[in-house]
Amino acid sequence: MKLYPKACRTTYAASALKTLLCAALALMMAGLPACGALAADAAGSQVRVSSGFDEDLESWFRQNHPELTCVNLYDGEVVRTAEALELLQGSESVDMLAVHSSDCDIAAILSSGLVEDLSSNEAIRQRAAELYESVARLTVTEDGAILGVNGVSGWAMHRIPAAWEAAGLNDAGAPQSFTELLDFAERWVELVQAGKVGNVRLHTLKTWGVPPDETRYTLWLMDLLWNCWAMRQQEAGEAIVFDMPEFVELAGRSREIGRALVKAEKKPGKKSLSLYDCGLNSGMGYGADSLYSNAFPMRISTDEPVRIKASATLFVVRKGSPHAQVCMEYIAHLYASDDASEPRNPELYRDVAPGQIVPPEGSWPGYVLTAEWQETYRPDWLFFLVEPFGTVKAYAQQEKLLLQFAKGEISAQELAYGLDEARAEE
Repeated sequence: MKLYPKACRTTYAASALKTLLCAALALMMAGLPACGALAADAAGSQVRVSSGFDEDLESWFRQNHPELTCVNLYDGEVVRTAEALELLQGSESVDMLAVHSSDCDIAAILSSGLVEDLSSNEAIRQRAAELYESVARLTVTEDGAILGVNGVSGWAMHRIPAAWEAAGLNDAGAPQSFTELLDFAERWVELVQAGKVGNVRLHTLKTWGVPPDETRYTLWLMDLLWNCWAMRQQEAGEAIVFDMPEFVELAGRSREIGRALVKAEKKPGKKSLSLYDCGLNSGMGYGADSLYSNAFPMRISTDEPVRIKASATLFVVRKGSPHAQVCMEYIAHLYASDDASEPRNPELYRDVAPGQIVPPEGSWPGYVLTAEWQETYRPDWLFFLVEPFGTVKAYAQQEKLLLQFAKGEISAQELAYGLDEARAEE
């Protein structure tokens, strides 16, 4: 006879009753999913997203896919490159991710092998086919895989030909690099002192965002310098480091020339003309005053390629996401190119509606696109700088250091060291 532990011993009747109860329970359970399956179904009904670019995100999912719950994990903080990659592969991975080029290296995201090919969506394929070739190359591989959908916007500083003419100058010889700008600024000081330029300023800086005092030209030149410097290092695949002899020398020269400009020029009046606009800080339009042929190349020296600082938004879908098709549908909706209620972005698309070029007054308030702008546009010049001072703390520290430097409170060497320290604290 087989013996059981005392706790398990039962009479035959009790054992039979237990058998009946177990059988009944088994029949009941057969019609219900297991606890693990319930949890899987709950997870499967969620579309996990990280995006701060569309306030109608959740409402779109409720309207178009009520069977799914959109959970947006974006918390308002900057998403840097490492965090973005983690969101595409970690235990808390998302189905769809949206990032901004100033915060995140979009090239690293697209080449990570972690993103889905979106070319199965017809609307996305059609959009990609209409892009400028150099813009399409950002997200479309040689074999036709579409790894993301993006928008772009250039932030160029332009020379203003009418102001150059008023100052008696030929803008065809305008500076084509930062070092050439410094050389030109030195000659400009001599022209101003000789009284040869009339009511024209090198830059009125009215909307640049610098204080209208003795620091203004130094801050302007330093803003251009650190941007050009960071772009050069990023393009070379190097870590952005400011504490280098060349940067220190250029910073010291910038302050010297900035002070000379303030001393030579009178403060600009309402009728004063400016050789340059404020495009780098205030954005740009698509009119005659924003031609790419007049754009200032953001580079230290002329042996570097021409760069125009630009920004981009990028939407990608996680490779292997069970909701990939739904996410593609949302992205296609977001970037729909056939919406006649708004103009097409001429920085993205080769072709725009004829009526979009210098449209009738009132069509799109404040918007002007000229044929001349389209002819000079060079999307291959666009450069997406990952801002070296991406957090609020780092940016504030950078501004403080630059102001201290402009006031003469710290040396160029101390500035360079401090900028690297600010980056290290991100």
